Amino acid sequence: MAIDRTEIIQEVGRRGWSLTRNVGFTDGDVIDQGALRELCRTIGRPSSRDGDRVVWPVRPVTTAPGATFSMRSGAAALHTDAAYRSDPEPWVVLFCVRPAADGGLSTLLTLADLMAGLPAEIERALRQPIWRWQPPEVFGGQVTEPRTVLGPDGDIRWRYDTLEPDAEPQAAAARFHEHLTAHPLTRAFQPPVDSMLVVDNHRTLHGRTAFTDPGRLLLRVRLDDSPGSER
Repeated sequence: MAIDRTEIIQEVGRRGWSLTRNVGFTDGDVIDQGALRELCRTIGRPSSRDGDRVVWPVRPVTTAPGATFSMRSGAAALHTDAAYRSDPEPWVVLFCVRPAADGGLSTLLTLADLMAGLPAEIERALRQPIWRWQPPEVFGGQVTEPRTVLGPDGDIRWRYDTLEPDAEPQAAAARFHEHLTAHPLTRAFQPPVDSMLVVDNHRTLHGRTAFTDPGRLLLRVRLDDSPGSER
C-alpha cells in the first residue's frame, strides 16, 4: 500500500498521532520486512542507536526484573521513548502484527491534554532542570544529566519507571505519575493487524493497558525527521 506521508505528518502534527490500517506489511503471521522498512523510510529516517537494531519486537519474552516494556507482558505506563537521551527521536512507529486477546490496548495522551488539571506547583517542578533518568542496562544504564520534563519548546520527556531513584523531585514525580494514570483524556484503542501507529514522541506520551497473551506482537521503530536511509 502506498501511504501519503504528507497526510500522516499533518495528522500527527494536528492531534499528536496517526493510525493507518492495511499498510501491507503482514497478514498476522508472515512479516514482509522489505515492505516494513519501506514504510518507515517513507515517513522518516529509521534509528538504530539503541540496541543496534532498527526494528524492535514488542512481545513478552521475559519476566526478569529490569526488563524493558518491550520485553514483558502487563501494562506500560505513559512514557516518552528514549526519554534518557538528550534528543529523543521525534517519532515512534508501532506496527501491529498480532494484538493481544486480553487487553494490550495502545494508550495515548497529548501534552495539551495532560496539562488539563495539572497543579501549578507540579508544572513548575516539571519545568526545572532537576530530572535524571537511568536507562535500562541494555541501553547503557548510565544516569543522565539533569533535564526538564516540560521543555521550553512545548515538548515533554517522561518515563516514571526509569527515573533516577535518588532524584530530588520524588514527591512531584509521584504526583505527576498519579495525574497521568488517572487522566480522563487518555485515548485507548486496539490497533488492528497490519496497521501502523505513528506517535509524536516529543508531544504525546504513549503506553498500553495490561495483557497476558504471549502471542501479542508489535514492532517498534523510532524515526528521525527526514525520510531516507537508516542512521
